[in-house]
Amino acid sequence: MVELNTCYTLTQVPYITYGALEEYAMEVLRDLSRSHAPELLTAPTPVNVDCFLEYYLRLTVDVRQLCYNKKVLGMTAFNDGTVEIMGEDTGLIEQLPVTAGTVIIDASLEAKRNERRRRFTMTHEGCHGHGWSAA
Repeated sequence: MVELNTCYTLTQVPYITYGALEEYAMEVLRDLSRSHAPELLTAPTPVNVDCFLEYYLRLTVDVRQLCYNKKVLGMTAFNDGTVEIMGEDTGLIEQLPVTAGTVIIDASLEAKRNERRRRFTMTHEGCHGHGWSAA
């Protein structure tokens, strides 16, 4: 496990320097190459974003239908509570109980043709969720 060191402004807003981010990315690639994908350091290979979010950022990933018009493809829960999703069987708005650190990805992104968008959305939500447990 590689920890990401976050700096804070005087008003406690977290930020990451470019140098720290670059160093973290290389450490993660080295760690992943040892445990999951040896080819990461020798050939261009997509990083397993599910593994990254769950193992490195300690986030839980859930897949649900979020809305009708696909304007919302992902969301991150910062606190325990509920979020609105579309019911699988009814298509009506339902309340989904969530815990802090849950990333919800729209089910439409599970289609093979949406793989790149899924990776982007998961990484984007992971950035929101990084550090959620420190709050």
